[in-house]
Amino acid sequence: MKKLLLFIVSIAFFLLIPVSFAAVGVQITPSNTTVNLYTDQVTVLSLTVENKQNVPDTFTISFLPIEGVSITAENYRLDIGAQDSVTTKISFTPLLCAAERSQVEEIRIRSITRSDVNDAVDLLVNVIRKSSVCFSELKLNKYVFDPSETVKIQTSLLNTANIPSSQFLLKTSISYNGASIKSYDNNVAGIDAKSSRDIENDYSLDKYASPGEYTVDVTLNDVLNNLLDEKKIKFTVNNISKLPSDYTEKTTSLGILSIGVTVKVRNDGNTPSPSFYVTESIPFFAGDLFEPETPVTFTNTSDVRIIYSWFVPSLNPGQEVTINYRFILWKAWIVLIVVAAAVYLAFKYVFKIFVIKKTTHIGKLSPGSEVAITIDVRNRTLREIREIVVRDFVPSLVKVVSKFDTMRATVNETRGGTEVLWRIDSLKPGEERVLSYRIKPNVEITGSLRLPNALVKYAGRNRERKTALSNSLFIKAR
Repeated sequence: MKKLLLFIVSIAFFLLIPVSFAAVGVQITPSNTTVNLYTDQVTVLSLTVENKQNVPDTFTISFLPIEGVSITAENYRLDIGAQDSVTTKISFTPLLCAAERSQVEEIRIRSITRSDVNDAVDLLVNVIRKSSVCFSELKLNKYVFDPSETVKIQTSLLNTANIPSSQFLLKTSISYNGASIKSYDNNVAGIDAKSSRDIENDYSLDKYASPGEYTVDVTLNDVLNNLLDEKKIKFTVNNISKLPSDYTEKTTSLGILSIGVTVKVRNDGNTPSPSFYVTESIPFFAGDLFEPETPVTFTNTSDVRIIYSWFVPSLNPGQEVTINYRFILWKAWIVLIVVAAAVYLAFKYVFKIFVIKKTTHIGKLSPGSEVAITIDVRNRTLREIREIVVRDFVPSLVKVVSKFDTMRATVNETRGGTEVLWRIDSLKPGEERVLSYRIKPNVEITGSLRLPNALVKYAGRNRERKTALSNSLFIKAR
């Protein structure tokens, strides 16, 4: 049907329209007055322009546009000598989606020095489609992206025929710097007559997608893989250097002898980062415990804190730097042990009940002489003690005089000597009580007299019974 239509139009064209409108001085002659344009190729027409004047002249070539067809001349300006001719070319490139049509196209040549010197020729131009299906539109959801965003590629296919199309293959390729990085194949079933179909492919940019220009190339092929149409479109990925304000990750590991700290900083952008510093601040008192495993670049100190800085020259996309340091606890343990020992000794030897037994006697130990003995009970604990019983024992070599300079005691005679007892209700922290008694030797004592330790029993916290001993006392006869 199409061929019959083209034949009828061609016959009418040759019967009704003269091939050329000759003018005095110049003549244009085409290599063919019928031009068949196929949507998958470039058609070239030769034109011979003859200058019939007796003088050289310059001529211009012009033509009317054809919808869906690109027309270019090899030369738009021709310099031709007197009685000479020149051959030039005109190229016709129909778009792959150009509609089929037949129309008359006028090619005109004019002298630029004489307006009456011109000529024109009419061509019958037939646009013949290789396929009824072509691209009507190729677009993206946007054309500038950041890494990790999604590129949505929408391809619209149009069937220009009055009948449904056959099956096609749509190929979509994304390339960067000439290298393909992603491709999609879509089998397109028949498209209804005079209808369109949209096909969408999504491409998710990587977190570290390289910055720059990307190309989307879409081709339409038939079942025999013959190219029917092709379109390209470009988009740009922004240049981003992305470093965290402090750090990407910070972990702490606890141990008996040390505490380890790991700091990681990663470039989550898509371009190398500038150089920077990683800083960590610790209390001033912890400075003696700090031990870096990653060498420190420099250190700053203030009244209460120490700031350590590590220099990092640059990080590539996705690259990270790791800073390791630790606090040595064994030093702190030594300090704590020393402090604990000091506290223990303080409580054991300072914060306790002191019982001091003494005499000021100087002289002979003979019958009739009196020796004064004192027992000093001191509460150096932090709590009040109650129900205090002080017991001292005197050997049978001496006897206790019933005269007491301070608090009166209870005296009990035993087989081995004499027991002296005092009872005190309580002693507050820091309070003390001095007890005294006198003894007389029963016989002449030479050398020295030993008096045993005095014993103190008392009720502490929660009424538990505790004891304390005095020193033993040696009295030397002189």
